[in-house]
Amino acid sequence: MPWDLVTLNDGHTIPGIAFQAAFMNPSEEAEDQLRQAFDLGFRHIDIPAYFISTAIGKALQASIAGHPRSSFFVTTQWLRGKDSEAEIALKKDLKATQKSKVQSPESEESKQT
Repeated sequence: MPWDLVTLNDGHTIPGIAFQAAFMNPSEEAEDQLRQAFDLGFRHIDIPAYFISTAIGKALQASIAGHPRSSFFVTTQWLRGKDSEAEIALKKDLKATQKSKVQSPESEESKQT
C-alpha cells in the first residue's frame, strides 16, 4: 500500500489517506472513478454523510469486485445529534453502501464530549 497505516483504538489499522467520494455523481462514471482509485492503490474510500446513496453503494460493489473484503475500508460520518437519530442514520448508511459493520476510531472518553 502506498500510504502509511493509522492504528485505531481497537488495534486495527486503516490507510491514512482516503479517496474522497464527496463530489461523485451516482452513475457508471462513479464506478469507473472508484475502479481507477482501486487500481491506483486506494483502499480507503470516504463518503460524506450528506451523500450516501444506493447508487454509490452499487458503484462500490462493482469497483471492488475481485478484491478481498479485508483489503479495503469505507468510511462515512454522522453529524452529531440525538442518539436515536444516530442509530437510524447509521442503519440507513450501512444499507445504502451495502455494508454491515461500524467501527469508530473515537475513544469512549472522546464520545462523552
